[in-house]
Amino acid sequence: MVYLGSISQKGSEKPRLRKILRKRDIKMKETGILRPIDELGRIVIPKTLRKKMGLTDGVMVEIFVEGERIILTKATSACAICGRDEELVEFCGANICRSCIEKIKAEM
Repeated sequence: MVYLGSISQKGSEKPRLRKILRKRDIKMKETGILRPIDELGRIVIPKTLRKKMGLTDGVMVEIFVEGERIILTKATSACAICGRDEELVEFCGANICRSCIEKIKAEM
């Protein structure tokens, strides 16, 4: 996961952020990397982080918002019904596992 928060470039903000994270018992690795957002709203994730997280060209990323944070996670395939990630079949644009397909067939 990559966490992006509302951090200003002021030096006094870093200790405040650490205090907030400690309060919420969230363990995040500090990189010390600041990136600007361009006119199209894009942020470049540094190559070292992309490599470490396995984010290659074309990999889908899910975007979540939690309070003041934007959380990026590498998207994973899972059943739209039960969440399992085994024996998936694509049906009408959604991944559904064979177990759920069998349950649906049995109820019809």
